[in-house]
Amino acid sequence: MTVEMEVSNTHPSRLLPGLKETPHWMCWYYSMDDEGDLRKKPYPHEGSDIYKPGIARYNSEQSWLSYSEARDIQKSTNHPLGIGFVITEKDDYIALDIDDCMYDGNSKLTHETKTIIESFSSYTEISPSKTGVHIIVKGQAPTQGWTNEPVSLCLEIFNKYFITVSQLHMAETPIEAKSRQDNIDEIFKKYNIEWSKPRFTSSW
Repeated sequence: MTVEMEVSNTHPSRLLPGLKETPHWMCWYYSMDDEGDLRKKPYPHEGSDIYKPGIARYNSEQSWLSYSEARDIQKSTNHPLGIGFVITEKDDYIALDIDDCMYDGNSKLTHETKTIIESFSSYTEISPSKTGVHIIVKGQAPTQGWTNEPVSLCLEIFNKYFITVSQLHMAETPIEAKSRQDNIDEIFKKYNIEWSKPRFTSSW
């Protein structure tokens, strides 16, 4: 498999079977934080468990929806919303987020990023910001967190978190999350993944 920066023509309805059948979906929206940076916040629906005014508690089952319910809210709301999925430790899904991994006007992937995508050979999408990629796989991770080294790679791995799902499916990658335990084990051996002192913030 050789990947390039190209969105596939696969209809969204065919993407991520299995994940879409799991009712852990939510909507999200952009909100400015106190430092003037845009952050993605879980959008509350009528029955959501509220974390703060205007923000749903993502780790509460009360806030979760089916995929179709999340899409209906996304389509019916007057302001822009994205959709996302809540990964829990009871699931066998793992999400890899590689930030700032493009160059040449965000038209090309770095060599290291291409190597990771090709080795995992699982569902991969371009992030909502269009400056990174998300890889969703099946397997178990010993922890979740960030890579602080090497500084050339901004990699985050999550096994119990809210992740945005753009459905900007990258051409030449599978349409579903594949079981990739060996790849997960290998990437934890290769990179130091830790939850403390992140040098960048999540793009999910």
